[in-house]
Amino acid sequence: DLLRGVTLEQELAKSGPLPSDRVRKIMIQVCAAVKYAHQHAVVHRDLKPGNIMLLENEVDFVKVLDFGLALIGESTRKITQSGEFWGSPPYASPEQVKGEDTDHRSDIWSLGVILLEMLTHEKVFQGKSVTAVMFNIVHGELPLLEKVEQPLRRILAKALEKDPDKRYQCVDDFLLALETI
Repeated sequence: DLLRGVTLEQELAKSGPLPSDRVRKIMIQVCAAVKYAHQHAVVHRDLKPGNIMLLENEVDFVKVLDFGLALIGESTRKITQSGEFWGSPPYASPEQVKGEDTDHRSDIWSLGVILLEMLTHEKVFQGKSVTAVMFNIVHGELPLLEKVEQPLRRILAKALEKDPDKRYQCVDDFLLALETI
């Protein structure tokens, strides 16, 4: 498709932190798209603001782009070997950074990082090198959570659990939490 509009990354660079109502509206649509992919056994594995398009002439109508690194189905041959990393480090889950098996919960992590960045207009995980960013993802704290009011802080804390078993177990649960605030 030829899409006219801006990426969420471009919008954030232009606008700074977005109002929580707008953030919620955008994220609900992104979550709905990711939920649809997950229902069809597709894990995106590269969710980031640059892969989310806000269409022109619409009020924040969202398209999720670039499923080039997606893992499709459980029996499909993986495009990465064990220990290899693909994706965008600042938005990658701890298990993805460590080269472990990833599943739909890695996308939930990435959604949490995107949500926190939209609210604060700050990179969630920073460092002087890609290695430092990846180290912070695996071992670092989340001081930006303090800048977010409840109940979004509670939702983000659960989405950004380092242990995937402690995160939301499906996008539907994350989406429901966002819809009910």
